[in-house]
Amino acid sequence: MPCREAVYAHGDDILRINRQRTGKGLSVQCLRIIPRIRQVDLFLRSHPEAVGVVSESHPELVFFMLNGGVPLRWNKKSAEGRDERTRIILGTGILTHEELDGMLSHRLVLPRPRPGVDDVLDALVLAVAAQRRSGCMRSLPDEPVCDEMGLPMQMVY
Repeated sequence: MPCREAVYAHGDDILRINRQRTGKGLSVQCLRIIPRIRQVDLFLRSHPEAVGVVSESHPELVFFMLNGGVPLRWNKKSAEGRDERTRIILGTGILTHEELDGMLSHRLVLPRPRPGVDDVLDALVLAVAAQRRSGCMRSLPDEPVCDEMGLPMQMVY
């Protein structure tokens, strides 16, 4: 994740600032979502009542939790990985097989670059986590600390 200063920077300054502050670079995927990270950060800072309602998560953590705390066996881009993740999502009972197939087919009518099947499955498992949130979510770390703006630094799963 980028540091807050990098989130509010632009262009080449994003990577430079993040490397200076954290000693780390950022993935292309992370760079693409920085505008959204900035939006969420601004929203949470201006709406303190949303802190604890809006949380950060990661699809692999949610898949892990829904898989009974057992790591997934397959890479998410492989056919086996897609099947494994599909079974986990369908096992929640939130979507039918037909609904899931419809969502995966719908991505083909989207403009390029189209999301991959793994991207759709990641988004769906995060939606499942949001729906199931009350009472059964865990936090990483168990006891989150807050950043300098008072926002908890945690991922829920």
